[in-house]
Amino acid sequence: MKARRIRHAAWIASGLLVGSFAPGAAAPSAAEPADSAPATTASQPAPVSHRSLPPDPYAIIGRSVLRTPPLAVGVSARSHGTPEPLGSLLDEANEDPGSALARLKDPEDPAAAAPGAELVAAVLELRVAARPDLGEAQLRLRAARDAAPFPALDAWVDLELARAELLVGLFPETAASARRALESIEGRGYRDALQEDGELLQAEALYLAGRPDLARPFYRRLSSARELAVRAAARLRRIDLAFDRGEPADGYDEALPDVAEHGIDVRPWWPRAAEAAIRADQPSVAEAWLTKFLEESPPSDLAALAELRLSDLLALRGEIGPASERLEAIAAGNEGAPIGALADVRLAILEFASGEPDAATDLLATAGASPHVPVAAYAHAVRGRAALQRGHLDEAFRELARASRAGTANPQASETHADLERTVASAVAASYEKDGCPRLVLRLAVRRAHLMKVLDEPEPFLRLGACFEQIGLDETAREVYRSIPRAFGPRVVGAVALPLARTSLATGESVATRTRALAQAVRPDSPSEWRLLLAKSSLAAGEPGPAAEVLTRLVGSDDALGRDPRNLRLLARAALDGGSSPKSIDLLDRRIVALADGVRAVDAESLADAALLTATARRRAGDARRARALYAVAAEHLPQGWRLAEAEYWLARLDDGAGRLDAGRAIEPGGRPEVARMARLVEQARAVVRMRRLYGISAPEPEATP
Repeated sequence: MKARRIRHAAWIASGLLVGSFAPGAAAPSAAEPADSAPATTASQPAPVSHRSLPPDPYAIIGRSVLRTPPLAVGVSARSHGTPEPLGSLLDEANEDPGSALARLKDPEDPAAAAPGAELVAAVLELRVAARPDLGEAQLRLRAARDAAPFPALDAWVDLELARAELLVGLFPETAASARRALESIEGRGYRDALQEDGELLQAEALYLAGRPDLARPFYRRLSSARELAVRAAARLRRIDLAFDRGEPADGYDEALPDVAEHGIDVRPWWPRAAEAAIRADQPSVAEAWLTKFLEESPPSDLAALAELRLSDLLALRGEIGPASERLEAIAAGNEGAPIGALADVRLAILEFASGEPDAATDLLATAGASPHVPVAAYAHAVRGRAALQRGHLDEAFRELARASRAGTANPQASETHADLERTVASAVAASYEKDGCPRLVLRLAVRRAHLMKVLDEPEPFLRLGACFEQIGLDETAREVYRSIPRAFGPRVVGAVALPLARTSLATGESVATRTRALAQAVRPDSPSEWRLLLAKSSLAAGEPGPAAEVLTRLVGSDDALGRDPRNLRLLARAALDGGSSPKSIDLLDRRIVALADGVRAVDAESLADAALLTATARRRAGDARRARALYAVAAEHLPQGWRLAEAEYWLARLDDGAGRLDAGRAIEPGGRPEVARMARLVEQARAVVRMRRLYGISAPEPEATP
């Protein structure tokens, strides 16, 4: 990506804020000696939080990159009770083990013929052996000890064996050897150098074996040791412990030079020191550590990681061109490797920031196909956040769900979780728009099982169930409602009970629903919806009387359910099916007339149905005047069809002047065909009734309404 001017806000997909540094700020000097801390530049930039940076590459590629080698400082060779001339030779071995070994191999040196000389020579050979030769040197030392035991040197021999085992990664063996040495030292009544050496080796074995909590007390005690090398190593490890816990790890600039004075190569600690400086909001110090590390020509994989982290720091201070050039070089030199895919993600973030989403999407698609799970999850998380910010909810759902499935392998797991919650919230809000429910079903239904595991609240799934109800999939809605308590626990049972009962009734479980509704409806604090469900379940069970009684109380209330035309229609149906009472009919009449003028279009048909049914009840009761008024309301709001024809038919047959039925009034031939057809059907039915009566068969007078 060519250097370009990018607005200061920039790394939208990861939260990196470019431009917190003044453009053109000088890079920190990196010309210090290898064992000293880097110096910072004279002009410090404005303070910048390390949270402005994207996740460090070590957390994505693997924290093992930041592991440090053992702090195997030299074990003191002096032991109380060692006779001369070996005593003075052991003092020399502390400073120069090679020279002491040469003396032991010189036949003319008195120390070569002293008791225990062969054992000391084997120890010193182990001390100076290169790492590939440590195993063979250990075997020689064990053989020498077995051939010529020298109890005064047992602790020293065990500690040298422990040191060699630590260097080759045999941590349990290291701890065992160090423990044997400490047991032989105990009882002297004082602490000496060998005891401090043994405790340090034991602590190192625990720390490097992944047991830092057990190693911490040793390091705390040894940070005030008499031996300078042990003290420096313990203080450095205490800083490492803080770094590993994600706490501020100040002090690398002082601790590393101190340890280097005792022959430890501290270069593996420099990337760690850079990350510690980033956490301390000292990016210029971090840049100096990384620059010095790269000047030492580290292995290619470590160099690529350091280069990538350096590009983060360059972008942070606004140097987008140099940052992108480094990233392009990393991606080109590591194609197919995790670090190359990670560089593509970082480049994509810069492309998003520069207003080129297509190029960024191509890079993220490549990185998202990486077999390295953390890198692929990171790519999906970045792409999902960018899609969410651009309002592309379908893409955001797809990418964030993929990132979320990686779990803790996703380096931005907490950010992905927050982004996924925002995406779901946006989708739920959009579901209340016209035709919004089908879109919500498409977005949530296929991912419901996974989302229920990662989201914290049940509201999106309650809305999903409501959408299934809205589009007529009551069985699926019931399954959604049933799964919510299993995912979120007992705290959501109350929120799910009502919609679950509602869908159970819709799928034919009227008896069970009526039982639940009865238990809830008697409670004074229960929602009115439970009484509505009780009425519906009574109607479904063929008991219109109890249903009409409950609905009459509900419609007579002043809440929203009492004014809902759908509930007026339910009461009218119950009244017509045998549960009518003058009180119910009068209440329906008043409600319908009151709502007729300002009824919404979405409720007009329900109100008209209620008016049609109530008019029939009025007509059967002989109240032609009120029946005609209600038929008029029904005819005004019903759509074309048989129900409108029925209303118009009875309007045509009712005498509004006398308020009585005019059995002889004819239907005008010029009327609508549905009305004429209705009239013909009624006349034909009446003819059949007259014929049946001629033969002595009783039959009721036919009506237009069943």
